[in-house]
Amino acid sequence: MQKIEDQDTTDFDKSLKFIVESASEVKNIVALNCFGGRLDHTMAILNSCYVFESLNDLKIQLMNESCLARAIYDKEVSIKFPNFKGSNCGILPLFGPVNLETNGLQWNLSPSQTVQFSGLISTSNRVISSEVSIKNSSNIPYVWTHEIKY
Repeated sequence: MQKIEDQDTTDFDKSLKFIVESASEVKNIVALNCFGGRLDHTMAILNSCYVFESLNDLKIQLMNESCLARAIYDKEVSIKFPNFKGSNCGILPLFGPVNLETNGLQWNLSPSQTVQFSGLISTSNRVISSEVSIKNSSNIPYVWTHEIKY
């Protein structure tokens, strides 16, 4: 354990900074038990992911016993579900309005739909295929979240 006096950053920020500084070869991080409890803490963790991923060429996935979330920066992404059981999912435009085209969801999005807070956000959607594809015609990342079913 290492005590850090900095009170302007979260414990999660400090952990990510430690990883970046001591293990620069690490490019993928899975953080466990990041949800639940206080919403402001969850939002701070998502903000930390955004900051550290955009500055350090990292991919950070957040997981707990029933959910996975990650910020997606790519123009096109394919998310595979090898043991497909169907799950709830959502697309959260935390970083600004995005225009997405999706395939493999019960309610697919078309590029003409803008997903944004104060408008349409894609929550309570459903994965209906073993592969979901998402094309992003904007340059703004978004958060993908899906339920984990065992």
